[in-house]
Amino acid sequence: IPCHKLVLMAASPFFETMFQSGMKESTQREVQLDFSDAATIKMVIDYFYSGTIDINAGNVQELVAASEFLCLTDLKEHLGAFMTDQIDATNCVEFYRYARKFSLGKLIPHCLEHILSNFSQAFGSSANFADLSEEELINVVSDDRLKTENENIVFHSVVRWVNVDLEQRKEAFVRIAPFIRFPFCTLEECLNNIVREKLMINATCMDLLYEAITIKTSLIIQHSMHSSRHVPRLAYTTKKPHLLRVYANVSHHYMVGQCTEDITQTNQISIVMGRTFPQRTDYQTIFNQDRLFAFGGCDSSNGQHCSTVESFDQKQNTWKAEPAMLQAVSKPYIVHFGTKIYVLGGVDANGPSLATQEFDADWGIWQLKKEMPGLCQSGAAVSLNHRIFVVGGTERACFSYTPSTDTW
Repeated sequence: IPCHKLVLMAASPFFETMFQSGMKESTQREVQLDFSDAATIKMVIDYFYSGTIDINAGNVQELVAASEFLCLTDLKEHLGAFMTDQIDATNCVEFYRYARKFSLGKLIPHCLEHILSNFSQAFGSSANFADLSEEELINVVSDDRLKTENENIVFHSVVRWVNVDLEQRKEAFVRIAPFIRFPFCTLEECLNNIVREKLMINATCMDLLYEAITIKTSLIIQHSMHSSRHVPRLAYTTKKPHLLRVYANVSHHYMVGQCTEDITQTNQISIVMGRTFPQRTDYQTIFNQDRLFAFGGCDSSNGQHCSTVESFDQKQNTWKAEPAMLQAVSKPYIVHFGTKIYVLGGVDANGPSLATQEFDADWGIWQLKKEMPGLCQSGAAVSLNHRIFVVGGTERACFSYTPSTDTW
């Protein structure tokens, strides 16, 4: 291909380095190039002279590779824009892998979005699905935007990916499985097929399946079991939503949620709960070990602060009294940590409380712990790793408590 070294040097940092670095090519009249096929190399050199190039579906990937090799940033960007316009369900997986390989930054999110929006078709029609790396597959199945009718399809797609190279990928399944949202597989699929899948026969995956079945068969979902696996994908909300309200006596406390499954009994909640919530106001609730606990509050008849604790056993469908708190409070923060429940702060007869009360639900034992270091009214509390955090409120506070050492 006849051309001028000055033109090549002006157009490409690769050629500039080659011809100015004292390499043997800098003195040769003929330079051997083998980074691509002859037709692609000629197209690129013609582009150096004319500033135009014919891009089509048949040559775009070869041109991207050549642009990467020759450090042609502008051309590569134009090629990425062309590929963006060509994305469909049959090539989005292939383009996604190619975009990641050659750092086509603007193309990557478009490909991923198309994969997520057309998951069943993209993974069913593309042979390139089997070539995804473990990291790339996790990027897809962990994304909230993935659209499927249910999680059955996601599970079987991952199994199919593993079975393409079973010996090399079977260990990867254990690492990918936590990103599958098993609670959103159908119960029939869990009991009839998933439980029989050989890849699931290990402690990690059996725990995930048990967790899913427990959630799907429980009347109340345990708060301590919440994780990213229990968050519905955004596509699930495209189903017809149903508003669900649960009211509690004269205090007008209620929870409002959205359910995307078909509701066959509009009075199901009243049947489940048996009778109303505790006959007091400003109590706080938490779910722990198959029981719903209600702590403290104010007596509806006289307004006095209560130390009362009650629990609802969903298996027995009854409320029963539990050992009373050591200090009567209303509106406390309630946090589940390990096997204990912590009742933090709240309001007592003298005003805002700093009390830290620990409850062992298994043994029915209360203990007073070190007081909070300051007030945090109308804030929130959460457990994370080995500590409990109390944050926000009118004081804009941020306190941390370590139960193992009883220190704030």
